[in-house]
Amino acid sequence: AARTCVRFSGLAVAMVHSFYMLNLWIWWMWLATRVAAATVVNNQESMVVSLSDSGMVRREKWSQKWHVECKTTKGTFHLQTTPESPQGVRRFLDLVRDGFFRDQAIFRALRGSLVQFGISDAQELNEKWSPSIPDDVAPATPAVRRGLPRGTLSFAGTGPHTRSTQIFIALSDWESTKAWETPIGHVLEEDLPVLDRLYTGYADAVDPEDLRQHGNAFLKEFYPRLDYIQSCSLIDDPIGASLA
Repeated sequence: AARTCVRFSGLAVAMVHSFYMLNLWIWWMWLATRVAAATVVNNQESMVVSLSDSGMVRREKWSQKWHVECKTTKGTFHLQTTPESPQGVRRFLDLVRDGFFRDQAIFRALRGSLVQFGISDAQELNEKWSPSIPDDVAPATPAVRRGLPRGTLSFAGTGPHTRSTQIFIALSDWESTKAWETPIGHVLEEDLPVLDRLYTGYADAVDPEDLRQHGNAFLKEFYPRLDYIQSCSLIDDPIGASLA
């Protein structure tokens, strides 16, 4: 009887120990799941989701500083994206990857104010990227300047949530901007002289609708001194390389 009692007690202790270890394992698994979920949420908050031409969903950190090289008829400039406008940066990167800015007229150039481009000579590209994107909300912090420093890129629009393809670059410091004119990047300081060489004699004489309807041929006949963005490409683009 004594031996039976000892055996029973040992079995009970082993069962209790096993139950304790099982509960400890379940608790650790629950904790690991919670930490993993929190990590995913935090990562997603700093990522932008976009579709490639093949329909593949890709995620990229909009807080990353992307570098773009743009060749113009007056020289090459390099720019770096900024994290203030995630929706704008995503659209800009998608346009660059799609070759949208190839052989594109700088149809609006106001001396000391801005240069503007973003209407393709290819009608199918204009139609493809015509849907507008939502505005980016500027951070409500006193430290954030609402103006645009010289060399800053921003989307042009006609009102809230109308940004699509047209980009302007500030040629001087802007003290104030409209709500949708949030910065998406800036031209590197050493390349700012390229912007100063762009022809501004026509100012805003070009009607964007004429450009949309008649293309670059119309501009080259009636506005022969206009400058052009010859191409824009991402430098060291891991996503573009993987999709190529």
